[in-house]
Amino acid sequence: MDPDKKYLDAQFMALGCGGLPETVMVDGRAFRFECVFKHSFAIAVALYETDGEKVVIKIHRQKRFFGLPLRWLGGLMAGYEDAVLLRCCGVDGVPRRRRIDLKTAVAHDYIPGRSLRPSEPVDDVFFVRLFNTLDQIHERGVAYVDLEKPANILKGEDGYPYLIDFQVAFYWPDNLPPGNCELTKLIREWFQRCDRYHACKHKHLRRMCQGAPAGHGKNAPLRKPWQVRAANALLAPWRMMRKLTVAGRKKH
Repeated sequence: MDPDKKYLDAQFMALGCGGLPETVMVDGRAFRFECVFKHSFAIAVALYETDGEKVVIKIHRQKRFFGLPLRWLGGLMAGYEDAVLLRCCGVDGVPRRRRIDLKTAVAHDYIPGRSLRPSEPVDDVFFVRLFNTLDQIHERGVAYVDLEKPANILKGEDGYPYLIDFQVAFYWPDNLPPGNCELTKLIREWFQRCDRYHACKHKHLRRMCQGAPAGHGKNAPLRKPWQVRAANALLAPWRMMRKLTVAGRKKH
């Protein structure tokens, strides 16, 4: 490979061209690398295994970006996501958080399944469980935020829904200024309304695809609220950065 092209490709990968570590220590035990799920600008996600037990490891950005150090940002993002997983410990539909000895990484149990596809049929019990998961997450003071796309919902082999990616979730610990003040409550409730709207939207679309009534009550579809439009605008720069880095990587 052309050294210049290899250098450019490495800039758009969280770990450069070096790849993921062969072994990682999770809960004091060595897990071996199995396969890569995703390697993008911000994260590298892979499956690790030991003695039949599998975990998912997400390593946040370590590689410099054209000389700009970003490992510190990767450490912050990993620490934040780990804190959210810890906060959601015991919630139905959220995989168990695992302790990993790598400052820029988070780990959780592997849930066999696949991302929910737009036209994939699911029964009403699926959405009852999804709303229950959201309610429990919200009760912990967390908003999931990234529920707009059905691909962010994992349909397990058991047929149940799981939320596994908390990279952009909203959580503000009480011990950090300004604490649990009116502003943080307002922002949290704002994003939580967006969570409920998107869950209702997914349920409504699947009912339509399956030729069933759209449903009524609190889970009925609503016109897109201003909170969702504002949240989309707020997250637009982050999504644009992801698109640009993917496009830049393909170009080179």
